[in-house]
Amino acid sequence: MKETLLINRFLFSRYSGDLGFFVRSIGEHLLYPPRHPRVKTIKFGEIFWGIAGCGLFEYNGEIHRLKPGWVWYYPPGSLHSFMPAEEGFHCRWLAIEGEQAGELFAALGIQPGMVKVGDCPDELFCNIEKNIRKPGRQLHILQEAFKILTIVSAPGQLKHLSVRRDLAAELKQIIDEEFDNPLLNVDQLSARIDRHRVTASRIFQKRYGITLSDYLMQMRHNEALNLIMNTDIPPEQLPELCGFSSKTYFYQVIKKITGKTPETLRREEKIKRLPENS
Repeated sequence: MKETLLINRFLFSRYSGDLGFFVRSIGEHLLYPPRHPRVKTIKFGEIFWGIAGCGLFEYNGEIHRLKPGWVWYYPPGSLHSFMPAEEGFHCRWLAIEGEQAGELFAALGIQPGMVKVGDCPDELFCNIEKNIRKPGRQLHILQEAFKILTIVSAPGQLKHLSVRRDLAAELKQIIDEEFDNPLLNVDQLSARIDRHRVTASRIFQKRYGITLSDYLMQMRHNEALNLIMNTDIPPEQLPELCGFSSKTYFYQVIKKITGKTPETLRREEKIKRLPENS
């Protein structure tokens, strides 16, 4: 499949003064796979504001999923690597260059990585785009850029994902509460915490010593056996109560782990509970 690229806009500043930081460039991407990661070491600070779809951003060896309403920040000197996820990725981006660019982001409390912010302020981005190539407009452009960074900075001080969130516990809670949903799988779980499936699985297994898929199936097995042994619900109604996608698959799984059909297990359990003298 040939890559589809609908938007790939880059607007660069013509500024050549001595400000400690200035708006280097701004633009917009709408990308679809297949797409190799854009990888380079950058000398400027850059933010990406998710508008639609999902972008896969790598930082310190981990892949993070950037969804609409979230902002990603790469600091000066970092390895810059991102690509669109399977559904495509639409974002706006802004780059700040200069010797004090990193200090600017740090002073605003904007940390490397991802933060949930809200809808993209398109008007502010457009104001910069309209003026970035005009001479003598750098201070006006910086004023608009400060507005954007200020929006990012407030939640950035409190909700930086890599520091604040207990992702393993979040995954476990989702499974514990929603294992009976047959649509719940590793892909959906990883998307719910905005991480790549490999990263999500590694985080979960490191904490609990079991893979995401195995824990999800274990919860479904346990609930199935509980309902077989302790209720009179007809076996054909059990799959949808335990998170199995079909009756056939439900029977196959129960037979594999117990060696018996649900009907046989229930019958034997009832016999065991009969009084000895009956």
